[in-house]
Amino acid sequence: MYIDTAAANSRSMRPQIIISPSPYNERSTPLLESFIGQTSEAPPTYLEATTPGLYTSRQSRGEGARLLSFDGQEARDATFKEDQYDGRSLRQRCMRKTWVKLLAAVLCFMFLVAMLALMAAAVSVRRTKPGVVSAPETSVEAAKADSSDRPDLVAIPWPAQSSTAQPPASGDSAQVFPIRWPSKCGKEYSVKTEWYDFGKPSELNIQEAIHQLDGSYKRVAGWIHITQAPAEQAPGTVQVKMSYAISSTVDVNSVPYTQTPSGLTIGDPSFPDGFDGVRAGKACLGMSVVIYVAPGVSMKKLKVSSNHMGMQVHNGANFTVTDSTSISLTTGTLDVGAFYSRQTHLQTISGSISGMYALFDLLSVKTKSGSVNINIEPQETANGSSNPAVFMVDTLSGSIRTDFKRKHIPERDYQTFINTTVGSVDGTFIHGSRTEINSIAGLVTADILPFKSGDYQSEIYTQTHSAKKGSGASTLSFDTTSGDCEIKIGKL
Repeated sequence: MYIDTAAANSRSMRPQIIISPSPYNERSTPLLESFIGQTSEAPPTYLEATTPGLYTSRQSRGEGARLLSFDGQEARDATFKEDQYDGRSLRQRCMRKTWVKLLAAVLCFMFLVAMLALMAAAVSVRRTKPGVVSAPETSVEAAKADSSDRPDLVAIPWPAQSSTAQPPASGDSAQVFPIRWPSKCGKEYSVKTEWYDFGKPSELNIQEAIHQLDGSYKRVAGWIHITQAPAEQAPGTVQVKMSYAISSTVDVNSVPYTQTPSGLTIGDPSFPDGFDGVRAGKACLGMSVVIYVAPGVSMKKLKVSSNHMGMQVHNGANFTVTDSTSISLTTGTLDVGAFYSRQTHLQTISGSISGMYALFDLLSVKTKSGSVNINIEPQETANGSSNPAVFMVDTLSGSIRTDFKRKHIPERDYQTFINTTVGSVDGTFIHGSRTEINSIAGLVTADILPFKSGDYQSEIYTQTHSAKKGSGASTLSFDTTSGDCEIKIGKL
């Protein structure tokens, strides 16, 4: 398209526009088209009229304005063509119709009313029928609030006892620890409870060896509690309350457990472990074993072993183990308020260990990938004994934090052994006659407090494979009253 500028200048009093023609160039000159009323050949003076491209979402500064005015009037904005010829979408067409808007409003209102009705029905059903419990017992004892605040755990109240397992007279006032039942396991379950009276045992063995294949379980968990006995329980005696909740799809009596004169076994220990997760089922099993110890309980040995349960020794549980204590957990957590045993062995695979532990003759802590955060209180030697106080810690990839109480350190020999592969060890340790630190690629940060070693020589051994000992320099200071002090540092 072209405009005859010579004719336009002849009819206007405005300054004339003179365009000097340039040589024709097919590469730079646009192709001119003939229009009605115009000759095929363009006049020597012309301006090419450009029209803004229609249906463009973003316009440049020069687009949308005509190049020339007509009859002294300003040119209209060319963007009106956009609205005139632009293709409307289906949503724009529907939104222009009133009946479509009305129909959408009615549908939204009906959906909102239906949702409110369903919520009201669910609330009414929950109030009238609060979960089906297929326990054979008839009455329910109010359970105390669970200490856990996790929303996916609910506390299962205890049923009344059957005629085959009547609780002792002190059972009514005994502290209750409800079973922690995950909400994802459903609301239909059966509960069973048994009481055992061990009198004044010389040793106590509690073992949990439930396997996932026993009842097609998808989740097996629970807790072992050692707590103070009620006032009605005879002094120096031990009573155990074993309870479990199981999904209604599994027979409540299918869980194997046996009582021995010295303890309780849940499951089958003869079956090899390690098959959990091979064939996951749909049922759940939650267990609770509460050990009530009366004041004055003293036993020779205490042994606890569990595959799925955690263990907690509560404050106020006053008992003493004169020989050895062994606690072995696989995935459970061990938390101790106060624990006194002549020799203590703590072992876990992936669970955590925390609490306060007394160091008499031996305190051994072993973990694979679990975390350990414990406080250690040194104790006096036994009458007529000269055994040293030995603390041993061994970790594969877990983290260990230990602190020795230093306010009152008894006069005796102390030995410390730290062994780590890739885990980290941090803490304060008492150094007597021997301190040994072995590390492959783990981080060890140890504050060593020298103490009297008596007539023994004092030795410190450090060994590492791929780590670095400090910044290349070490400074050790010792103060001994009597005896020799021999220091050995370096690779053995």
